[in-house]
Amino acid sequence: MTASETGKLITYRIHKGNSGAVQRHTEVEDVNYIAAGTGILLCNGSERRLSVGEYHIFKKDSDYSIINTGNEDLVLLSYIKEA
Repeated sequence: MTASETGKLITYRIHKGNSGAVQRHTEVEDVNYIAAGTGILLCNGSERRLSVGEYHIFKKDSDYSIINTGNEDLVLLSYIKEA
């Protein structure tokens, strides 16, 4: 993890066949960049396929989960903006 006064950058790894728990950010926004692998994003009732080089901005009060659908780890770089 790398932190600054404006936010922090975290690397997440979701192993093959697994998913991240449903999350909700009430105080902050974050951006997830797909660095490796493929998956599905479930966000506020909609579904979107994810692949390397794509990103998604999670607005405040978004409910989301990310599922690894590939044959390798799904690696995300997440920038979390401080409140």
